[in-house]
Amino acid sequence: MFLFIRALTYTSLFVGVLLVFIPSRLLSWFGMAQPATIGAAQITGMLAGVAGATIAMWCAVTFARDGKGTLMPLDPPRRLVVRGPYRFVRNPMYLGTGLALLGGALFFASLPILLYAVFFLAATHLFVFFFEEPTLRRNFGAEYEAYCKQTQRWWPRLWNKALIPAGHYLDPSLVERIDAMISRAAQCPVAVRILVCSLLLLSVAVLDIVTGSELSFSLFYLLPVTAATLIGSRQIGEKFALVSAIAWGLIEVAGREYSAMWIPIWNSAVRLGFFIVVVELLAAMRQAHQCQSELARTDSLTGIPNARVFNEAVKRTLAQCRRSGEPFSVAYIDLDRFKQVNDTLGHSEGDKLLRFVATAMRDTLRSTDTLARLGGDEFAILFTGSGNDDPLIALERIRSAVAHAIEERWSVGMTIGLMTFIDPPADPDAVIQAVDALMYAGKSAGRGMVIHEKWSVR
Repeated sequence: MFLFIRALTYTSLFVGVLLVFIPSRLLSWFGMAQPATIGAAQITGMLAGVAGATIAMWCAVTFARDGKGTLMPLDPPRRLVVRGPYRFVRNPMYLGTGLALLGGALFFASLPILLYAVFFLAATHLFVFFFEEPTLRRNFGAEYEAYCKQTQRWWPRLWNKALIPAGHYLDPSLVERIDAMISRAAQCPVAVRILVCSLLLLSVAVLDIVTGSELSFSLFYLLPVTAATLIGSRQIGEKFALVSAIAWGLIEVAGREYSAMWIPIWNSAVRLGFFIVVVELLAAMRQAHQCQSELARTDSLTGIPNARVFNEAVKRTLAQCRRSGEPFSVAYIDLDRFKQVNDTLGHSEGDKLLRFVATAMRDTLRSTDTLARLGGDEFAILFTGSGNDDPLIALERIRSAVAHAIEERWSVGMTIGLMTFIDPPADPDAVIQAVDALMYAGKSAGRGMVIHEKWSVR
């Protein structure tokens, strides 16, 4: 929290001085005032300014979240920042600031602000070339060199699909990133989500008033309604639909005469109906998407996570292990003589066996452990944040809870391969292969046992 407070403070100073104080002084010194009319140039400049300021704020948040630092040279990030806007260009903070200054110059039709923007970009280029880049090379070495080969200094690569080096992250698709962003926003307190949507509605209303009645802003009133539905709920979306329709109607009525009093009321009611339809469609789509996401991550027979969830958990654990050096363990469980159950008692009885085993293991494990069915009669468990003996104790509890019941009713046993990884393997496939081989070694040695080994490259 203290890190985000520092980042917010430095960003406020940075934005306040460069984008507010200096341009306002220039306008005052040269006797320039606000434009008399709002035309296409002013609207373009306003949009460019908002976009540039948003990019700058996005960079500041990314610095604090991923780099564990701020944009100030005295409090730099501890890790190389390659996510967010830095995926596409190496200096998005300076580009966003320059874009905001150019937008201000266009909005005020101000030559001094335009010259100031050009001076800022030129000075920034010299600062980056002679100070910032040599410093990053010294601090991050080959990691930064590889990053420079994939991204350019000033020209964004909007479709950069290259993987970032040094085990940072696997880039998800655009839909997955949007879905993750909506999910994170939906976890914020309700008051925060309502405040954000209210500010968005207020911004749209102010822009609608400033631009006058000649330019239509109807489409933009959908933004707060959509945001309230996606990160809030259907009920919150309906309330914002009502407020948006009222705000739109009041702004349209101001300074305009109608042939009858019922016409603006009718127009507002039609808009409200349109907003409600959008809310219902978005809510239904969101619910369907959540159901599909849940089905895609759950084994349909046993109700526990599937192989996809397990692989994602192993990826996260490998990345954490590389950072902290904390070991983790993986168990690979196979049911002995399961095929005989299907052949003699039928597949429905085999399904009952799998559901019984999955439920018993899930009820025995901790909430921090990840249980998944990999396919057939094979299960896997990921143990994190535990000592070397903790997974063995957990597996003994599973054997005592499951083994007697399945041996007596179905004549089935369990062979378990347990590998404790002191050092992280190259990828999740290497983890699965190592534990799978250990489990089959137990089957070859006589079945019905737990084999435990440690993995280390040292």
